[in-house]
Amino acid sequence: MKSPRVLLTGGGTGGHVYPAVAIADALRQLCPQVELAFAGTAERLEAKVVPRAGYPFYPIPTRGLDRRRWWRNAALPFVLSRALRGALRLVRRFRPCVVVATGGYVAVPVLTAAVLCRIPYILQEQNSYPGLANRYFARWARWVCVGFEAAAPFFPRDRVRVTGNPVRADIGTIPRTQAAGRWGFDPDRFTVLAMGGSLGAETINRAMQRWVYAYLEAGWQVLWQTGPAAYGQLQGQIGPHARLYMSPFLEAMAEAYGAADVVVCRAGALTLSELACAGLPAVLVPSPHVVADHQRRNAEVFLRAGAAVVLEDAKAEAGLGPVLRALAEDTDTRQRMATRALELARPRAAEQIAELVRELLEERNGV
Repeated sequence: MKSPRVLLTGGGTGGHVYPAVAIADALRQLCPQVELAFAGTAERLEAKVVPRAGYPFYPIPTRGLDRRRWWRNAALPFVLSRALRGALRLVRRFRPCVVVATGGYVAVPVLTAAVLCRIPYILQEQNSYPGLANRYFARWARWVCVGFEAAAPFFPRDRVRVTGNPVRADIGTIPRTQAAGRWGFDPDRFTVLAMGGSLGAETINRAMQRWVYAYLEAGWQVLWQTGPAAYGQLQGQIGPHARLYMSPFLEAMAEAYGAADVVVCRAGALTLSELACAGLPAVLVPSPHVVADHQRRNAEVFLRAGAAVVLEDAKAEAGLGPVLRALAEDTDTRQRMATRALELARPRAAEQIAELVRELLEERNGV
């Protein structure tokens, strides 16, 4: 008897890729006999992360809608047609029993192939305001697993599970002394982690560049993920410092969270879920350039809970310094915010979604 197979798809950014990997890891623990594979795009983050995690990776040639340069969308119907043909070939060759989609434009042709081939699938929606694709494909989904309760009303009530967002299992588990040592830092010094997601964030980089010398003069330590595009220029302008670690991309996120007292970041859904599991106060700068302003909606969840301070993108450069200084001087407020963040955590999200996958496999294969 052949082992049952599960195809996962999602990509473009870490917010789609890492939840898929976390689900795969949980499923591998729960059902070791299941064969797992990923469908993604060859040019994006998933092409590196997935093989490094030990899973087969199959590229689907596609791209998303360009919302700023509309003239580039003229060829999109041909691109999507080719992507669907590629997804259908993969589905017919790999023969998955279940498909799990975590978002990104690559999920659209794969889910379309799943519908055409009558393969059951599970959607995982990270944001508090769902994207158009997930809302469309929810009508045929067996389950829709949402990261925030605020997303549930957008989907068929009988198919929604509020699981939280899957995060890497080591988030929130690294002792501070060990985490600080990873970066050559003193665990007793106030430490700021600044990041703009896997691709960086220009606003956060500008704000950090304006204030970083003041932070260092105050005796703070700074971990700064700049994104690959800005790293070279910022490194040349700022120069090295014993209490500053700059990198285009931080691989060891569990250690980065473990070393930090406060995080400065965008309000992507996966980042917020990681902050909750790590129990960290945050200064959130929601991106105004995302679809349906969903980062602002995500940030409002943490603001209402008392787990974060929110700065508008246009005010972040001037406002970041005073906000961080106030938090550095107020240990009680930071502790209260950390407690509120932990109350939002759903550390078993990946395991809960893996359980739903196993139920579907049992229906089809008796796993």
